[in-house]
Amino acid sequence: MFDRLLEEALHKPAPYERTDDLFWRDPHISTQLLKAHLDESNPLASRSTEFIEQSVAWIESCASPITHPRILDLGCGPGLYATRLARCGYSVTGIDVSPASLAYAKSCSEAEGLNVEYIEGDYLDAELGGPYDAALMAYCDYGALSPDERHGLLDTLHRALRPEGVLILDVFADAHYENAFNRSRWEASSNGAFWRPDAYICLEQQILYPPNVILDRYLVLSTAGTKSYNVWTTCFDTASLQDEAVAAGFDAVSFAADLTGVPPAEASKTLAAVLRKQETR
Repeated sequence: MFDRLLEEALHKPAPYERTDDLFWRDPHISTQLLKAHLDESNPLASRSTEFIEQSVAWIESCASPITHPRILDLGCGPGLYATRLARCGYSVTGIDVSPASLAYAKSCSEAEGLNVEYIEGDYLDAELGGPYDAALMAYCDYGALSPDERHGLLDTLHRALRPEGVLILDVFADAHYENAFNRSRWEASSNGAFWRPDAYICLEQQILYPPNVILDRYLVLSTAGTKSYNVWTTCFDTASLQDEAVAAGFDAVSFAADLTGVPPAEASKTLAAVLRKQETR
């Protein structure tokens, strides 16, 4: 097993190379992800409650529930945005691959009697339904996709949105890439932790792919064998994000530094955009 770990550690994946191991659906890891999403002290999984509520207020200002009543939340997780959007009067459809997060989201919306429908599936190939007046893709999920996947998703959303419907999303900005660096570190757990319920060691690597792509890679070794997880991040500036949007039939309406709507800044590590479906392509 160690030989395989060493072989994988010395292999630099091709850009956007995927692994067979999908931790979003792993029963143990998906439960750990849910805990991380609900832990406000952990900024790597979800934003703070204050940030999310400010984001929902900005979304309302860009596409109110009066003019854009039906909204699609892509990668909705445990419903942190979806429940708040429903409280504001939106009819919400959320889609996510994690059964643990969706179970939590459903329990919250049902307890409040909120108008939210949840779909378990991968938004890259699931039936999204529609037409929607707006779509949301939060926490920089868009940049985790390969160029082909992003193109395919924008094409799908173009069909799912009604004429002049809006897509609101955020991505990591160039400043995020400029502050990243190649590194490796080991984590060891004798009693189980995030990656497994039993003992394991994990090699965590961050690898830069100039000019704007980052790979966060996790190689997990346990008595059950070796598993590898690749998490990709593409960083954008306003021009590159707008180019992708226009090519897919969207107009770039406005940009912000993040989903709270603050003005773009050169030092900001994120970038948010409001994109509008063009009437013709």
